[in-house]
Amino acid sequence: MNTKTTAWSSPSRYIQGAGIIKELYAYCEHLGKSAFILVTPSCRDLCPQIEKSYRMHNGDCHITECKVRGDGSEIDYYSDFCVADYIVGIGGGRITDLTKAIADRKKIPCVILPSAISTDAPATSRSVLYHPDGSSYAIKYEKSPELIIVDSEIIFRSPLRFFVSGIGDAITTKFESEANARNMRKNLVKGNYFPTYTGAAVANLCYAALLEAGRDAVSGIRSGCHNKSVDRVIEAVVLMSGLGSENCGCGIAHAVGEGVALVPTDKSSLHGEQVAFGLICQFIAEGREAAFLYGLLEYYADIGLPKTLKELGIDVNEKNLEIIAGMAVSRACWKEALDVPVTDVGLVMDIIKRADAIGNESESRKYKGRT
Repeated sequence: MNTKTTAWSSPSRYIQGAGIIKELYAYCEHLGKSAFILVTPSCRDLCPQIEKSYRMHNGDCHITECKVRGDGSEIDYYSDFCVADYIVGIGGGRITDLTKAIADRKKIPCVILPSAISTDAPATSRSVLYHPDGSSYAIKYEKSPELIIVDSEIIFRSPLRFFVSGIGDAITTKFESEANARNMRKNLVKGNYFPTYTGAAVANLCYAALLEAGRDAVSGIRSGCHNKSVDRVIEAVVLMSGLGSENCGCGIAHAVGEGVALVPTDKSSLHGEQVAFGLICQFIAEGREAAFLYGLLEYYADIGLPKTLKELGIDVNEKNLEIIAGMAVSRACWKEALDVPVTDVGLVMDIIKRADAIGNESESRKYKGRT
């Protein structure tokens, strides 16, 4: 008898289109008449459109601009100001996580409108917060946001680096899902559940979409052309990857990415860039064939994802390698997702070194191929 209990979590509705922020009230009307709207400073130019949308329908909105630190201290502060039927978060990952936390605290519907797709956070039922040392922890909620609204024109106009970072986060989803399934790991839905087959199917679709449309999407943004591939990648990152990671779980790539985030460096790196390098480490740890790795690294090079620690602004020395490896082995998503567990910090440092070396080697191979 199969005694595994599985669970699926997802937003109630996902809406994507160009210029749809102008109709924000109409999309949220079923949630109530009044909205508390958190806006990151970089999105303040969107406020007139939002206010007009509510004014045209005699709706009530209170817009608050906030620069989020992400340490959880803002949850109490902004919860006190939130007196509304529902809350809307407009901005990046930290605004998204804060909005979810306040919605849970106030027991009101949550709406997320991302201004960039540097991570797959919008569709998940959790917030990621940060300790003073830079390490992170997650808070899980009973449900996902009620509504995700993605204005593809806003995403198209956001920095290309954020778009590429989102691909980096999303490309890990399929492979972390597979590793978790092989090793019977639980997913990220609050409770104690195993992944659904649907989650794995969505993770596979996500990867296929990124491979088929990623290069063309990045090329389109570089040339100022909002093509169909841009829209396909947006859906893959925000919806497919969010659902895949939520319902199948994170793994080795994210464990390494958390370690990369802790290394002191003059060059800041984005979450998607960090876990993209972590995926190379996962493949080394799993013993994947070199040909497969070189194929992935060629894709990285084409769209602008980092292949080496140097590209992440990290010097390859024992101290930095130990920081990354130490964080990785402390995470359950490293220890439980490997077919043959590797928990010795020194051995994990070797895996990271090999990943960095093959990244450098792939660059050399690419250069030689052009001579």
